[in-house]
Amino acid sequence: ALQRARKACPCSMDVDDEGRDVFLVSEDAFAEEQLKISAEMTASVLLGGMKTIAEGSLNAGVDGAVVAVPLRWAGAQRTSLKEAAELCGLTLLQAIPEPIAIAIAHGLDQPAPMRSDLALIVDVGEQNMQLTVINARSGMMSIKCSHVEDGVGGRVLDESLIEICARQFKRQTRGMNVRESKRSLGKLRAACEQAKHSLSTSQQATLSIDSLHEGIDFHYNINRSRFEADCQEVCSAAVRAISSFLETNGIDKAEITQILTAGGAMRMPLLRSRIEAAFPSAGRGDTDIDPGEAVAIGAALQAS
Repeated sequence: ALQRARKACPCSMDVDDEGRDVFLVSEDAFAEEQLKISAEMTASVLLGGMKTIAEGSLNAGVDGAVVAVPLRWAGAQRTSLKEAAELCGLTLLQAIPEPIAIAIAHGLDQPAPMRSDLALIVDVGEQNMQLTVINARSGMMSIKCSHVEDGVGGRVLDESLIEICARQFKRQTRGMNVRESKRSLGKLRAACEQAKHSLSTSQQATLSIDSLHEGIDFHYNINRSRFEADCQEVCSAAVRAISSFLETNGIDKAEITQILTAGGAMRMPLLRSRIEAAFPSAGRGDTDIDPGEAVAIGAALQAS
């Protein structure tokens, strides 16, 4: 996992005097020395930014935080998070697993006499899909089993849209390949990510990129059905992975009483409907919650 992260990182990486991985960043194009930025320093900037936003919204100081973290995080990673919080003037009150935060957002932590739920949480992020089954009884929750399925995530959906646009650009320019330039591909990726978000709520999206490749502009209108046609296999892979996960852990689909979806990629109507259709008798939790905000909402409720 570390090697994959190193390969995907746009910055150069090194190891500091304490043996920790650091990012090498130049202050400007003429700087002779590169700054060594640790993960803790990077996280502290993000946490500090959220602290500022919260203080502005509440019109009051904020000195503590509850943070939702990946289920697989070990003690060392939680310690690093605590250090990052301290760097920006925050006390880490609690670090809760993301699946628990999602369950809290949907109210599974609320005491309800004689209520018992077996909830399947499907959290599809950028790189992978986190599957978790939670037992919830009278407000008490426990994780029964979990699994991370790599290769099913928002990045795969982005690649589908990028490929559609790359083929279209090649047709429009009679053979030019946008993938030959990292800069051009980066511009196309950013535009495709924005278009993907638009297609979650609209039937059509417009990509308009000035000087995409070798000075040539790119303008393209894509509709949701065209995009979804290229994403069918990704959605099928997600459904197969869920079925395999439940079968491996000896859980019948009929036992699932709640199906809770989370993660930015779950905003895609096709992906969400395909997964929910596999559990026709299960509840859907609070359908007003934006899947991309479920983790944050749960952490906020835990902190309140």
